[in-house]
Amino acid sequence: MNIALLAKLSWRLLHDDTSLWAKVLRSKYKVKDVKDAAWFNTKGNWSSTWQSVLKGMREVVIPGMSWVIGNGRTTNFWKDRWLLGSSLLEVATTGIPETLTEARVSDLWQSSYGWSFTQIEPYVSAETKLRLTSVVVDEVTGGRDRMSWGQTQDGTFSVTSAYSFLTQDS
Repeated sequence: MNIALLAKLSWRLLHDDTSLWAKVLRSKYKVKDVKDAAWFNTKGNWSSTWQSVLKGMREVVIPGMSWVIGNGRTTNFWKDRWLLGSSLLEVATTGIPETLTEARVSDLWQSSYGWSFTQIEPYVSAETKLRLTSVVVDEVTGGRDRMSWGQTQDGTFSVTSAYSFLTQDS
């Protein structure tokens, strides 16, 4: 239960832009974007509280989160969880060429046309392809991709869902 509570602090740290405690921690420990993992690496002189928050981040938040697509510029098409409960790389039907594995969602979206299925189709199942057709990249408002808690239907983080996530294999 303790790790689930620490994960809640980690989640709030990433989402809370207004509270003083979050601003102080982000400044002190140089917390950037969740995709920039440099600040995840624990240093010996960091406080035990901060190290515990990072433990919640590494063990719960990062493995349990997913992405909601906006403009598709920050979400990795193959490596991030955004369409299914796992990354597309994990469910690919064949090996994906190294040149494609770093593609962002926006790289495989053609303006005014849709998905570039010629680059995607050889590596995904028909079911995955159908799911892709339900996702539209936002080219109009330019809304950014955002983190979502992948363990609940509405994407809202809760300690209960974090605890369930932690104990699902037990």
